[in-house]
Amino acid sequence: MNEDDNMKRQKVIPIISFLVIWLPLVFELIFWKKLPAKLLTHFNAQMVADSYSSKTMAVLLLPGILTVAQIFMLYIVFKDLRKKTNPIWMLNLVSSIFPIVSVMLSLMTLSTAFGIKLQNFSSLLINIAIGILLVILGFILRGVKPNGAIGIRLKWTLQSKKNWQLTNYFAANLSLIVGILLIICGLLSVSGMIWFILLTVMLLPCLYSYTLYKRGI
Repeated sequence: MNEDDNMKRQKVIPIISFLVIWLPLVFELIFWKKLPAKLLTHFNAQMVADSYSSKTMAVLLLPGILTVAQIFMLYIVFKDLRKKTNPIWMLNLVSSIFPIVSVMLSLMTLSTAFGIKLQNFSSLLINIAIGILLVILGFILRGVKPNGAIGIRLKWTLQSKKNWQLTNYFAANLSLIVGILLIICGLLSVSGMIWFILLTVMLLPCLYSYTLYKRGI
């Protein structure tokens, strides 16, 4: 692929990401009259709806917040792209995170609005969605080079290129394994301590990096 093709892709990917973020709004407008006056905007840790907003606020708030977050993410991505630190495919994966979050959260909101008890299929929806995000994260971290935005950025990884490589490779494999397991658990409707699992995914790479640091790496 030549440089012109790469430039075209760099322009198309952001447009697609914003379209996906706002895609749920199309379905919400189609079913607008059937939606209740208030829609949920927050779940507690047990996936029980605990906060509602007006219909207009609910359908615009989520994509609005995610659009701002995506703009910030794309700024970081293209800043890194100009430095040619990491390959384009890796940066495109990073750009896909907020669109996936938008679709997932909107699906949860609409499901509750139409009277579907989220607790009945939370294992399927939440586990699969988070599993997919972890798999994406795994592919991103697997070959990420030291940069100012993406990766396990700790005092020890920033001071040592070897520590960076080993820590991010460890985090990548851990994310891939946990992500695949969560997807399987979701398909089998197996519930588990998802928040404990996510905390483990975040803490283990930090502990591993610190261990390398103490060993002089």
